[in-house]
Amino acid sequence: MLPTLEPGWFVLVNERATPEAGSVVLARHPDDPELLIVKRTDPFEGGQYWLSSDNPSEGSDSRSFGAVETSAIVGVVTLVLDKPRHVLSRPAEDQRPAP
Repeated sequence: MLPTLEPGWFVLVNERATPEAGSVVLARHPDDPELLIVKRTDPFEGGQYWLSSDNPSEGSDSRSFGAVETSAIVGVVTLVLDKPRHVLSRPAEDQRPAP
């Protein structure tokens, strides 16, 4: 999704949001459902979505695989972090401070 997103950036995805025209979404690639792709979307007829790349000269989008079913959309990207700020983890039981 260059130039909008760069490799290594993190995205937060809302799986309950409904994509609107121009939304950036996480979707399953129709040729390989295990492959997740990030694309810009436009509603298409029949409850489908047209997925577009921000950099059409790289990668694949609906120009090559056609419109995708709503079920292929995992969610709408709602937040982008350009690099990790902190790593959060749950401390081990023996490392927790005493109450």
